Amino acid sequence: MVLALALRMWGLLGPLPYIYHPDEPVTLGIVQTMVVDRDVNPHFFEWPSLPLYLQTAAFGGRVAVGMATGEFESADQLSLVEQQSLGNSMTEDQVSVALGRGLTALFGVGIVILAYAIALGITRRLWVAALAGILAGLEPLLVENARLLTNDTYPAFFALLAIAMSLLIYRRGALWQYAAAGAAAGAAASSKYNIALVVIVIAVAHLLRHRTRFFTERGIYIAAGTSIGVFLATSPAFVFAPAEAIHGVRTIAEHYRLGHPGAEGGSLGFYLTTLRASAGWLLLMVPLAFVPIRQRAEALILLVYPVVHLLFAARYAVRFTGTSLPAITPLLILVALGAFGVWYLADRFAPARPGVRIAVLSAVAAFVIAAGWGPVQLTLSNGRAAQIDQRLEARRWLEENVEDGAAVGVESYAPWVDATRLDVDSVVFLLRSGLPADPSLDHLVFTSTGSGRFLIAPDLYPKEVGRYGALLEDWCEVASFGGLQDVTVFSRSC
Repeated sequence: MVLALALRMWGLLGPLPYIYHPDEPVTLGIVQTMVVDRDVNPHFFEWPSLPLYLQTAAFGGRVAVGMATGEFESADQLSLVEQQSLGNSMTEDQVSVALGRGLTALFGVGIVILAYAIALGITRRLWVAALAGILAGLEPLLVENARLLTNDTYPAFFALLAIAMSLLIYRRGALWQYAAAGAAAGAAASSKYNIALVVIVIAVAHLLRHRTRFFTERGIYIAAGTSIGVFLATSPAFVFAPAEAIHGVRTIAEHYRLGHPGAEGGSLGFYLTTLRASAGWLLLMVPLAFVPIRQRAEALILLVYPVVHLLFAARYAVRFTGTSLPAITPLLILVALGAFGVWYLADRFAPARPGVRIAVLSAVAAFVIAAGWGPVQLTLSNGRAAQIDQRLEARRWLEENVEDGAAVGVESYAPWVDATRLDVDSVVFLLRSGLPADPSLDHLVFTSTGSGRFLIAPDLYPKEVGRYGALLEDWCEVASFGGLQDVTVFSRSC
């Protein structure tokens, strides 16, 4: 827990006052509007409502404390965020951003706690539980997303909670466990719509426990009713503004179906590659979780959701690394159970030879360390990157070398440009706009994660690649800054 919390807090403030994630300003804007207007309707349903309500509660607490201490008189005095272009924002109220990210980090630590508890409940071995917790605590995608004021960590937490309660259903089948599993599933769906698929895990656990009495045992109906009730309670607009809410769901579904520039195509391969990068060769341990007979059913319950989730996500053209988050922790728990499976085999076939068991366990430990070193390095590099303003050098160059009043076109993920000194024209993608052809512009700020995404897939975006060639004919490169967010400045005059 301490390790997990430290990693998630490391770099939590990032390059503030600048905000580089495209979704954080959206969340901040919605939350502030809800508090200022005292409106329980987010008026935005492309993302589910529960993370927004959780962040609204945190921001509301921040406002209450600020008003009580005399820091400000009302919430509308907090000018939270100013967005210049996508992935290029700035805020004067860094406390609210830190508070929101801190809340996400706590849910991220909650995932680690659940991983530990699930492995302990299945094996009754502290070392297996510790391994599961450490794997979840170090996993790079879980760490990276827990530092953000976005909605990807929350569904991963609630989905894992639903899985944990499903394991209790299989073991004991108490009605309160059905209700808790349903509540967690409802909260998961209210955190990300497609996570509603976690109800399949509840059904599988119920089937494994009751088999032919699947439809006659009332627990499954309690779980279903509770999940619907919690979803509506945490997404109340589906009751008082159903047309608006359903329109938002359709909009995001259509977006995922049609595509997102730079994040579309080859979804299944993308998610498998993402899992390989985040867990490495450790995933080879997953089949070994099914070796001990007494934990096979529980291993199956853990495996069901990652498979269903990834196959469903692969149906859509759009793919993001954050989408895979709910599938990662159950697989890491299975890795820990796989380590126990190896110990089980050694104990069974060499019960009187402790030296053999120790040698086998040492080999497993060496494999886990070697296979997990790559993901750990990625976690550490992400932590270092989160502390660095990788566009600081570009921002300074623009301040020192671009004359006052110059017209500058900036695209997504560009460094913040001082609009009080320069004439700033912002677009999402330069190569999908008319800015390069605008004779009134003096400079263009081009980024690798903006229009640069088209250049790494020329077969998919031939029109944009052609426009880049035309840009190079009319403009000259005057400065370039490397890093995670490469920035290139073009000028009319060389």
